[in-house]
Amino acid sequence: DKILVDEVDDVWNLICAAAERKGGKACVHFLNDNSALELASDLLLAHYLLSTNRVSKVVFNLKPYPFFVSDATPPDVSTTLSAMAASPDAHTSRLASDLKHHLETGALTLTHDGPLNLFLASPEPMWCMPAAARAPLREEADLAVAKGDLMYRKLLGDRTFEATEAFDDIVSYFPTPLLSLRTCKSPVAVGI
Repeated sequence: DKILVDEVDDVWNLICAAAERKGGKACVHFLNDNSALELASDLLLAHYLLSTNRVSKVVFNLKPYPFFVSDATPPDVSTTLSAMAASPDAHTSRLASDLKHHLETGALTLTHDGPLNLFLASPEPMWCMPAAARAPLREEADLAVAKGDLMYRKLLGDRTFEATEAFDDIVSYFPTPLLSLRTCKSPVAVGI
């Protein structure tokens, strides 16, 4: 009841269609934002996607350095997985084991030093993304998951639009189908 826009069915249908087109080989790219609990939820969503047999690869596009103090970087993934592995809860430690296996096999990949990662750590709006940063999304991703309030604001250029304006119309410049997941921390909001 706290979700403002729920398009889970559309997203799932998109993933299933991509998997069918590609023989079960859909690829999802995350544009990660924050570490800690948000990164843990990113890892859980990645685990779920990889367990569906519809998605064969998940890519975490992490920051090369914290643009803000809480931004997720590769060491944060390692720290989070270690904390999960040390949990007394058997389900949590099993998730950590599964995720480490996905990292070892390449089903879960971490990037942090390419043109896209450098762009994500910049103050530029997403529509200013250079071609080299767009390339991995355009060439590989069947879906991009933009995580966090900062990524949402970058998608909208941190500009104020009418709340009823369609999100898809504003982000039509984006190189691949897009899902934005965020906790509303700023007044910037559309598609409501």
